[in-house]
Amino acid sequence: MQQMEWREELETHKQNKEALEKLASDIQKNKNEIMSQLPKFFENKSNLHDAIKVTRELNFIEKIEQHINDALIEII
Repeated sequence: MQQMEWREELETHKQNKEALEKLASDIQKNKNEIMSQLPKFFENKSNLHDAIKVTRELNFIEKIEQHINDALIEII
């Protein structure tokens, strides 16, 4: 659900630099949390399903970060 909220916020604030920067900051905090947890999922093979899930979340985060950067470039 978080992903949908981020996507909606991006679409709502495409022309608002401050809102986009705040969204980017919030997403970065979430990304840092996920990245800090990732090694534990790979330590035990029984957690591989969770590792795949988290990796997919990180892929989405990378994509939305790029969309935010693109929107910020368009504003400038």
